[in-house]
Amino acid sequence: MKSVVCRSSDIVTSEIDDSIVMMSVSEGTFYGLNAVGSAIWQFVELPTAVATIIAHILAEFEVSEAQCQDDILAFIEAMLDKKTLIRVV
Repeated sequence: MKSVVCRSSDIVTSEIDDSIVMMSVSEGTFYGLNAVGSAIWQFVELPTAVATIIAHILAEFEVSEAQCQDDILAFIEAMLDKKTLIRVV
């Protein structure tokens, strides 16, 4: 929760409606994000604490705090597993 994460500089993004399409330049891999994923992606443009991301998502979407925390932690872990999307700073 106290970890600070930010986008990798290796990612190129484009917005399409409420979604974001991303490409890892080094891997040539494409990723798509839904509205919630896109909101999280916006928050990690600059280094941001995970707890701050959760607070913003709770304010923007109708979701329980427990579900929000679980989902965001899983999302961030999945992005970290890709090794080219985000990084812990």
